[in-house]
Amino acid sequence: MISNRNVDASTNYVLIKNYMGASKQELRKSKALTMEDAIDQVVKSTPGGEYLKNVKIYLTKKKYLAVEGDIWGTTDNINFRGFKIGDKVKWTKLFKDHIGVIVDLKSDKVCTIKLDEDQGIVEVEYKDLTKIGN
Repeated sequence: MISNRNVDASTNYVLIKNYMGASKQELRKSKALTMEDAIDQVVKSTPGGEYLKNVKIYLTKKKYLAVEGDIWGTTDNINFRGFKIGDKVKWTKLFKDHIGVIVDLKSDKVCTIKLDEDQGIVEVEYKDLTKIGN
């Protein structure tokens, strides 16, 4: 287990995502010079993430650090950039307004949204979303 944060032993942490952080693309884009930065790149990219278990540490050819592991955290009141699962949101794409409900906070950049009237599921960047209602 590895973390940059204080882990509260009385909190019921759950597995959020497996094998995060060491895809070839993530290894190439890692610019972490310290272990703390490498951990933060992985943990902070997952909403609700607190620490890593089953950790592997990599040193890239460009001398940067990267980590891979299972992300553990809390699922209570997870929100990311002000959005949480169940929020009704709208966004505009190709001059057309779309409305849907957030079903997954996928990463630090995008979330998964179920479109109204069973029109399917899409991934939308947080920066394009506006919350509707409460």
